[in-house]
Amino acid sequence: MHVVAAAVPPVTQCVHLTAVVVLVFGGTLLLVLWLPAVGNLIAIASMKGVPISKLLAQEAMRAIMTAVEQGIDRGDITLEEVLDRNYVLIEGSNPPQYNNGFCEVADKYVQPLLDRFKAREPKIIGSAITNLDGYLPTHLSERSQVPGADPVWNDANCRNKRIFMDEITRKACESEQPAMLSTYRMELGDRYIPVKNVFVPLYFKGRRWGNFELAYRDE
Repeated sequence: MHVVAAAVPPVTQCVHLTAVVVLVFGGTLLLVLWLPAVGNLIAIASMKGVPISKLLAQEAMRAIMTAVEQGIDRGDITLEEVLDRNYVLIEGSNPPQYNNGFCEVADKYVQPLLDRFKAREPKIIGSAITNLDGYLPTHLSERSQVPGADPVWNDANCRNKRIFMDEITRKACESEQPAMLSTYRMELGDRYIPVKNVFVPLYFKGRRWGNFELAYRDE
């Protein structure tokens, strides 16, 4: 198992920046900055080597943070419920699933975003949010199915409301980097899939909740 922590390269600080456009040319990312303060010139900064998956993960994190914080502002849920770390076992669930104060709102606002970002790129095989205990209050629609009698099928198809805490997740929870990359084998029921994972810290109202995760395959 190989874990690599990597921060996204910083973008040059500019005064009176009015537009940012990201272009892709032959696998190289170009950050185009519109700078009216220097005679309406366009400055181009190369971001070669920054995986598109990392930028997509950070975009997804921001969308999820915004959706949940707007829910808090509307009174749909409290910050305390979002940060709830009390887990109530769902009787008869196998593997065990748990409810907490965030599940219902997470299903309503976060799950559609997980589905949408997974569909953005064919190489992406999964997206999820995991709190500091490794708990997933929701998951992709395809992995949030109603549990049945077969625990192996449940393990692959009912990944929501479960707790997954391993060495990689623990390192990601401890990391303060803008993104952390890892490679590992994803267990789905009786199958193992080699994947790469991007972990991006997820905050709500300035409080560290956990991480957004994006799993993908190169081939």
